[in-house]
Amino acid sequence: MLNELYVDKLSVFEWYDGIVFGLISSCDEMFFAILLAFDADDGMRRYAIVPAADRDFSNVSSDDVDDLVTEAKNCAAGGLMYLTSDEPHAGKSLQLKVASQEDQLAFTMLEFPFIEGAVTSNAKARWFAQ
Repeated sequence: MLNELYVDKLSVFEWYDGIVFGLISSCDEMFFAILLAFDADDGMRRYAIVPAADRDFSNVSSDDVDDLVTEAKNCAAGGLMYLTSDEPHAGKSLQLKVASQEDQLAFTMLEFPFIEGAVTSNAKARWFAQ
């Protein structure tokens, strides 16, 4: 399990005043980064960081977003998921906390596009309370 993740490269597929959905490359491993909650007034964000399946992501594009969302949910449901309040940027390290099974289940219920759910009062109460 990780407690820190260095972002070598970041591919962004959804953006709203910051990354909402993307892929992180770190030491030859791939991770999904998904915004769970966003409070613009307080500048707070909460992300899920989900280890991706071991496969080639070199040719993915914004046309593949629906498949990537499904893959991220499947990976979270069947494996580890982390939480962070750090916004992913290339060249930056993220401080990680292992998500609970309850968190993982809640993540798999989210709908794409993620920003629509991330700005709700329910999302803020759910994800910032931790």
